[in-house]
Amino acid sequence: MAGQALYSVITGDAGVSAIIGTRMSPNTAEQGQTMPYVVYRMIAESGRSRGISRDRGGLVEQLWQLDLFGATYGAVKDLADKIRLAIDTTTKTAAGQTWQHASVESQLDDWEFSLPGSESGVHRTTMDVMVWFQESTS
Repeated sequence: MAGQALYSVITGDAGVSAIIGTRMSPNTAEQGQTMPYVVYRMIAESGRSRGISRDRGGLVEQLWQLDLFGATYGAVKDLADKIRLAIDTTTKTAAGQTWQHASVESQLDDWEFSLPGSESGVHRTTMDVMVWFQESTS
């Protein structure tokens, strides 16, 4: 559900949607995907597995990695700024999940010499996003 909420928050933002539409997928992108696009994956979770969430009032913390791919540096930086604005929040509800806090924790720029479907290389920005949400009791 957290991945669905992340997807909904990002693709539901008008500024982001104007750039990528729904070209956002978990773990990998289709070969030859039209740029720009976003790939996301959860890279860490704390609170739920050790019962800590009960001690924190049911809050779970997840760290998500977003990889933004585009043909130009400017394109991925513009997309990164719009995603940051869409994510940074104190409280937001999406896909049935209420976020208590969400923020971009770090960002890294990179360049891939070649990816499938690309002849000239691809610019990439990686964003780490921390999300705190209320654990479902049902």
